[in-house]
Amino acid sequence: SEASLTIHLKGTNDAPTITFGQDGGRAVVSEEGLTRAGGNYDNGIPDHGNNHPSGDQTNDASTSGSFTIKDVDTNLADVTVSLGESVTAVSLSPGFGATPLTSHGQEIHWAYDSSTQTLQGYIGTPGQDDYRDILKIELHQGETDGKPNGEYTYTVTLQGAIDHPDSAHAHEDVLNLNVPITIDDGQGGETP
Repeated sequence: SEASLTIHLKGTNDAPTITFGQDGGRAVVSEEGLTRAGGNYDNGIPDHGNNHPSGDQTNDASTSGSFTIKDVDTNLADVTVSLGESVTAVSLSPGFGATPLTSHGQEIHWAYDSSTQTLQGYIGTPGQDDYRDILKIELHQGETDGKPNGEYTYTVTLQGAIDHPDSAHAHEDVLNLNVPITIDDGQGGETP
């Protein structure tokens, strides 16, 4: 006689992983790239203070980078990537730690649009005369044969000056902004 044996294996859900490209997750922009001619209300001074100690090596107000996500037990079409609105900053100047982000003394607010995968930092009130875009981060999902492939690019565009806590050395005060990225596989696996 014959019998069948059915075995059910229940594994745990593995969380997605993220690997940054050659930029290592760094995007360097400079207020020196802000110009009124480019439609900005701030006006940067190109090549002002570019030197190695501060890490200021660019005059560009926009840059891009890349990262790859992987999930061993989820179809990449089911994985969502989003940017968090709790952006923080740390000054590299001695004596200055984490600070709230402001522009011209006004708090920078953040809004994430999941349909365009865009995080917009702004001051003022949307739709009012006091509204100003300050920083925009856009995600672009890669595809192969019309299907998500786990490869993303991002573009960071500085649109207005961000106040520096070290006013004595503001032309050289480099701020590190920490932007949260969340990867959710829809099965309980999440990578913040």
